[in-house]
Amino acid sequence: MGVVSAVAVLLTGCASQPTVESAPQTIQQRIEWLGAKWAVCDEPECPKPTPKTVELLAQAPVVPRVSQPTKTPEPALQQAPRQPTQAAQAQQREPVVLRFAFAKAEPVGDWRAAIGAIVEAARPNDVLLIKGYTDDVGSVAYNDRLAMRRAEAVASVLRRRGIKNPMEIEAYGKCCYVASNATEQGREQNRRAEVHFISKGDRM
Repeated sequence: MGVVSAVAVLLTGCASQPTVESAPQTIQQRIEWLGAKWAVCDEPECPKPTPKTVELLAQAPVVPRVSQPTKTPEPALQQAPRQPTQAAQAQQREPVVLRFAFAKAEPVGDWRAAIGAIVEAARPNDVLLIKGYTDDVGSVAYNDRLAMRRAEAVASVLRRRGIKNPMEIEAYGKCCYVASNATEQGREQNRRAEVHFISKGDRM
């Protein structure tokens, strides 16, 4: 019994002693030239600095900052100049043009807008000079007659729209082209009638 009691007393004494926790160890690290490259090492295993390593540390590589290339803004697309409308031409006192089909004296395309622009722009003291034109297909005599019919057709439409201004008519068959007659597109441009605004005061 004496031995058992002694063991129990020893165990009780050990249990009553406070537990001592070991302080966490702080591991210091630094950059050193190890072998043939820069590397991180843990103290105290890092090699001791030498004059050579101190010089290499002073010459530690610096990573250059790479600047992003500046983007040059793309030039804005330039839009083709818009052709003036017939109304704008009339308001600026420019001739208003009507187109005609081949060998015809009836206007085609947006001729109603052209007539409306002439009616709106005509001033009481204006003389309307109407010139008829053709392409180069056919004889001179035929195109002279066709050019006159086209000018007369425009004058007739203007009178029906209530225009009271005096009108003068001129015919230019096979003459005074605005485009080449070598293509159909060019001949379409030449088959036309022009309405000019002439102030009576300009003729005095």
